[in-house]
Amino acid sequence: MKRKPTVTIALHKYIQRLQQSIDRELEGLSRAVTPDTVHGTRTAARRLRAVLRAFRRELNPAALHRYGAALQDLARDLDAVRDADVAQLTISSRCQKRFGATHEGFDGLKALVAKNRSRAVRDLQSVMDADTWSARFVNLQLVASDPGLIVESQQPMTSIALRVLQHRRRRLRAALRYRGQAPRALHRLRLKIKTLRYLLELCVTAHHGMARAELEQLRELQDCLGDLHDAWCLRRVLKNQSRHRGAAAGLSAKLKARQKELFDKFRKHRRKLLRIWSAAKPTESG
Repeated sequence: MKRKPTVTIALHKYIQRLQQSIDRELEGLSRAVTPDTVHGTRTAARRLRAVLRAFRRELNPAALHRYGAALQDLARDLDAVRDADVAQLTISSRCQKRFGATHEGFDGLKALVAKNRSRAVRDLQSVMDADTWSARFVNLQLVASDPGLIVESQQPMTSIALRVLQHRRRRLRAALRYRGQAPRALHRLRLKIKTLRYLLELCVTAHHGMARAELEQLRELQDCLGDLHDAWCLRRVLKNQSRHRGAAAGLSAKLKARQKELFDKFRKHRRKLLRIWSAAKPTESG
């Protein structure tokens, strides 16, 4: 019978694969700062960081700290451009649907967010041109290939992964008891949803047990909360606009109505996920 891979071997493969994904995304980002390259790089970094944090017991603490900090810095460097991309996309789509492309006030808003994005891209490119940017990614690759990153263990990866998934499900189940609508609390909840989704996609085949149905609901919840957070952030920006106030107020009202729809959708998928867990065996649902 084929021996199951140890946690050391499996984690090494996972980390190498995810680091290679970051390397590919960074190559694309270096060629052009587009919404796709920014989003792809942030997602790749967050996926790897989620794995490092989830399996921290199996990793060298010092190396883990260096790796995690570098990944977090990378994501933060891209945040301003990503926020500007979301604002630009939201305003363009909403203006086109409701008012058409020639509405004066909304054209002013679109020009304003386009200007903000150009500024964010210039700032990012200045960071990317610095020596510290290149040095950071050389360091990422070195840490990923460091034999000392992973603590040697002969335990099978399947048992460790099951422990990690059970722990993450328990944490998320507890977090889903929150019934409020505070944006920051919902954002923290989304991070827990995202982490469990990434771990399931990495550690479990799609046809295994309840994974397919569970992943579907996690993606829906992540999308709902992501759109809620984006709408909240954009409404904060619009509130502080001194120009084009009429257009800003109109768009803010539309976003508020959209937030209600999204929250209702979130509650529906939350119920579905909890039912999936309740119907699962204890060893699967934790």
